[in-house]
Amino acid sequence: MKLTDPLDSLLQTWRPQPTTQPDFEAEVRERLSPQTSTRANGWLRFSAALPLAAALAIVAGTVAGTKIGQHREGEIMADAYARSIDPVLMMAPSQP
Repeated sequence: MKLTDPLDSLLQTWRPQPTTQPDFEAEVRERLSPQTSTRANGWLRFSAALPLAAALAIVAGTVAGTKIGQHREGEIMADAYARSIDPVLMMAPSQP
């Protein structure tokens, strides 16, 4: 036996009741009208992002340079250690 839910019939009869706004048409026309300041606003946003981009580039460069320097320093120290304990390397000329 199939039971009918009263909510089903209520939902089928329901219709939304839209409300009208007095200045709706004016707002739509304002949004659709060509805006001359859009390009200027875009340029302002772009130019405002430049200092942030420059700062991020400087930080990234500094971090990369530090990591490369640490890596090179580690290679030099490892080479010096190997030369100090290996008799064959003690006799070989050091590499710059």
